[in-house]
Amino acid sequence: MKILVISTSLRNNSNSDILSDEFTKGAMSSGHEVEKISLRGKKINFCIGCDICQTAKRCVLKDDVNEVIQKIHDSDVIAFAIPVYFGGVSGQVQTLFDRTYSLFPWKLKVEQTHKFRGVYLLTTSSDQSTESTDLVIQKVEYWIKHFNGTWVKCSEVAKLAGVVRGLGVHEAGEIRKFPDVLNQAFKMGKAI
Repeated sequence: MKILVISTSLRNNSNSDILSDEFTKGAMSSGHEVEKISLRGKKINFCIGCDICQTAKRCVLKDDVNEVIQKIHDSDVIAFAIPVYFGGVSGQVQTLFDRTYSLFPWKLKVEQTHKFRGVYLLTTSSDQSTESTDLVIQKVEYWIKHFNGTWVKCSEVAKLAGVVRGLGVHEAGEIRKFPDVLNQAFKMGKAI
């Protein structure tokens, strides 16, 4: 399978990025083709709501996101590594999700052409409770709805296939103190 891992944290040595590395190692150990990309250093413009993508089937903005969107489209599995920011996803994650609007041209009433069926989530939070990561899960599940026949026709549905929560980690690299969570990420990648 072709697996795309998207690390969304902009911080060096981030906890969610470390989880994405473990997931990647696990998926590669099972023989999958894995590509990991980071949003750090990428130019990501805000969606301007022009709706041109609904007929052109591509975003007209010229930045680094169009390449990411194409990789999302072409992958069998997507894994997002997302840290919790103020009880939800960060601005760069929301902007990426907004920009994937071009992947579901509902105005053309055409069937979805994306390949991915499984979406995995690796999330980290300073909070010890699952409440803040629940909000990230809800956001990802809502994004997935766009690819499962809710707004456009799909031959097969996409679904959230697995979640790893790294709780109680704030400082960069702190997740390394939790080998059980690192192992969960590895095993989740390996099980695909």
